[in-house]
Parts: sequence; structure tokens; C-alpha cells
Amino acid sequence: MKISPVILILAVTGQWVQGEDDKAPAGNTCYCGLYNEVALKSEPPLLSKDSLLEVTCDEEGSNSCKDYCLALAELVKPNGPKAICEEIRQAKNLKIHVYSRACADGKWIETGFKATHEICCDVSKPVNCTTPTGK
Repeated sequence: MKISPVILILAVTGQWVQGEDDKAPAGNTCYCGLYNEVALKSEPPLLSKDSLLEVTCDEEGSNSCKDYCLALAELVKPNGPKAICEEIRQAKNLKIHVYSRACADGKWIETGFKATHEICCDVSKPVNCTTPTGK
């Protein structure tokens, strides 16, 4: 039986929260977020997810959270555009970068993981960014 990456993400880490950065639950939780290119301090991530991983709110916790988000990104990489489009529904030329945040009041930190191609979505499905619906 093949498990879809979206189901696996939800089973492992909870549910994606679209643009709800300011409503994150309190506590020593690790959060993974997707930004279009570089995170702007004034904007929430496109998608964010609190995990089941509890971390300390210090450098060690930040590093553990970063490692967790990197591992999760690698796990879903083959079907990442599909999973992203199912949540975002409509988007053009996304240059996804994965960020992590240790604790609800922590800062978003770039993990170094980024999509190798732009992602375009039309009606919750990935499309070629060079087609008329993608550009």
C-alpha cells in the first residue's frame, strides 16, 4: 500500500496551517514553514506546521528543529509540488524555501533547503510554469 506524502505529513506532524503564523500554539514545539523565496519578518509563511517534536528554546533546540524540518522536506521532496498545491490551490512561480522555528516565540530560520524548480498551481494541482495557466 502506497501512502501519499500529504497523508504522511499529516500523520507525522499535524495539519498544515496556511498563513496562520501569529496563531501558533504556545510551548516548546518545533515548527516547519514554507516561504516563497526569502522569509520577510512582516509576513507569515505560505504554509506552516507545528510538529510533535518538543525542543528547548535555545540554540540546541533550534538546531534540532532545523534538522527535523530538513528531514521532513527530504521525505516529501518527490511529491512536494503536489502536496503544496493541494493546500495553496492557486499560485504562480513559487520558489519554495523551508524554514524552521523552535518554540512559538522563536524566529524563523532558513534551513538551506529550497525547491530546485519553481512551483505553479492551478485548481490545487501542479502545472508547468511555462504554460499559459502557470505564467
